[in-house]
Amino acid sequence: MIPGLLLSAAGLAVLLWLTLMFMWWRQEQGTSEQLATTAALAYSQKSIRLGRRGWYHLAMRAKTLGALLNRLAARIFFTLFPSAQPAFAKRDALAGLSQGPSSFFLMSISQEQKVPKKKSPKRIV
Repeated sequence: MIPGLLLSAAGLAVLLWLTLMFMWWRQEQGTSEQLATTAALAYSQKSIRLGRRGWYHLAMRAKTLGALLNRLAARIFFTLFPSAQPAFAKRDALAGLSQGPSSFFLMSISQEQKVPKKKSPKRIV
């Protein structure tokens, strides 16, 4: 992602430099036409939107490709080292709870505070 950002920043710097050179060249020739006409502004807004959509599409595809390569690398690793598979198995910390996730929290805060019940003496009537 960082190389793409650096490449985009470099491209933007070159584009800015070219625009400034063009504006100075037009000023030296004595032409007083505006550089930014309404059509140029409309096209620039469309190109900015298109560039943003392309960037997000590229980021989404890169994330999908990264997940695919990660699964492929894991499959190759487990093929080479089959005894390592149990060590990397996904475990649920709340598995085996009989009363749901809230019981884990309640048990963790109430385990230290358990007080044994005192038996009351039986009354003989």
